Amino acid sequence: MRQEHHARVVPPIYVGGREAKQREGGGFGLLTILAWPVMVPYKIVTGAAAAVKEELDDELYNPGRVQKELTDLHMMHEMGEIEDEEFESRTDVLLQRLNEIREREEQERAT
Repeated sequence: MRQEHHARVVPPIYVGGREAKQREGGGFGLLTILAWPVMVPYKIVTGAAAAVKEELDDELYNPGRVQKELTDLHMMHEMGEIEDEEFESRTDVLLQRLNEIREREEQERAT
């Protein structure tokens, strides 16, 4: 009679949102254990930085927002809330930003 060898299934352990690699003996390496207290804050900071970058990109590179700012600027100018020079300079900045957004979108489509 032949004996079947059943491998023990160990559920994965997650550290910082990623599955930690177990060593062949079933344990974790000393380096993994020692680095864990440092890596968790690092992961939190990098995650927060990525979220801030995404929000800034949306604010800077959202054509709808820029167009709304242009519309608001025209309204302010028509109502006499801003002078001609300020209107022209701010309009130039917004139009330049809108052109950059369109160029960026074209580059993203090309890749």
